[in-house]
Amino acid sequence: MIAAGFVVALIYVLATQPDYVQALLAPIGCDPKQPSSACSGFSLKGVLLAAGVLTLFTLLLWFIRLQMKLYLAERHLALDAREREAFAQSYLGLVREGDVSEEAKEQRALVYAALFRPASDGTVKDEGGLDPSVTAALAKFLMKP
Repeated sequence: MIAAGFVVALIYVLATQPDYVQALLAPIGCDPKQPSSACSGFSLKGVLLAAGVLTLFTLLLWFIRLQMKLYLAERHLALDAREREAFAQSYLGLVREGDVSEEAKEQRALVYAALFRPASDGTVKDEGGLDPSVTAALAKFLMKP
């Protein structure tokens, strides 16, 4: 919602205040109403403003991505917990029956394995980023079929 609000506010400012935006981006001493050769290019203030907006938007998207990964991990663990609860109920039912046959022992072993398996949060570990060395990047490129 915050990212959508940021984008809407940015579009609103760009659409309703074009003169103000042009004045922010234009070099110092340039009159937007009377363009001349001094008005070509961007001012340092304009470049810093654009870089700041892009940096803010990038951080906002990164935060949204992080929150989505956390939400999906929590959802995956909740599903896993529900499955384990069902296995625990099954185990309690098997124990209440008091059956000591081989089949009951096999069923209990299956339930034990399901209850005490390692839990995964379901997230893909892709936080490695880009490899800074050119040779490693070239090797990865050449290894692709």
